[in-house]
Amino acid sequence: MNELPAGLSPAGSLSPFGRETRGRGWLVFVGVGLSVMMHAAAGAAILANPEKAAKAAQWVEMTVQQTPPPPPPPPPPPPEPEKEKPKAKPEPVKFKDIPLEPPPPAAMETTPKPIRRLTQGLTANSFALGSGTGIDVRAGNSTTVAATGPGLSVEDASVPRSLATVTTPPVCNRRPMMEVPKEAQEAGVEGEIRVSFDVAPDGDVVRVRVLRDLGHGTGDACAAAWKQVKCVPGKQGGVAVAVTGVPQVCTVRIEQ
Repeated sequence: MNELPAGLSPAGSLSPFGRETRGRGWLVFVGVGLSVMMHAAAGAAILANPEKAAKAAQWVEMTVQQTPPPPPPPPPPPPEPEKEKPKAKPEPVKFKDIPLEPPPPAAMETTPKPIRRLTQGLTANSFALGSGTGIDVRAGNSTTVAATGPGLSVEDASVPRSLATVTTPPVCNRRPMMEVPKEAQEAGVEGEIRVSFDVAPDGDVVRVRVLRDLGHGTGDACAAAWKQVKCVPGKQGGVAVAVTGVPQVCTVRIEQ
């Protein structure tokens, strides 16, 4: 049996399904035609102005970049360390003699000369029983006689005498070397240090007293220096005696 064309019924008429198929085919044909016309128009426009078409076809990409903040300023350079100034070398200690005033004439005249007393010797025969030669000693009587020449006993010579009362004052010829303390050198002190000491009958310097110093151990240093000195002792009536209150000065200066 022969097959009928699509959309035809056996009676030779189009079925409802055949009409729908024909309607869709027409729409497809119209759509294809419009697409061809649009592509043709676009191609004509491109051919007419190719530069514009090329420009229109180009994509412009823009990238926004944030500028980084400027770097912080570098820290200031550290200050240069101050150069230490060279320390001034202390000037060697200079000693200054204080002129000794001679004692007033009145004091010399009124000072009595010491008298050395000698004890008269006694023997055993003086107290022999029945000898009759004994010495009667009564209260208040003295058994000593005066010496014929001037002189002092050891006890009298060791008693310190004022510098103004001796006939010959002590003399210290050698100058001591005072060691300036490091603390005083760093402080840069300078000036005079006044001391007073006693001179024993053998010429030793004893009992040094600091009357005025510059601090920083300068007084003790001056006293220690003078204790190393040997002096010519003072004399009273030609006999060496202890003399007190001998003044001296230590001078400290810094050399520039």
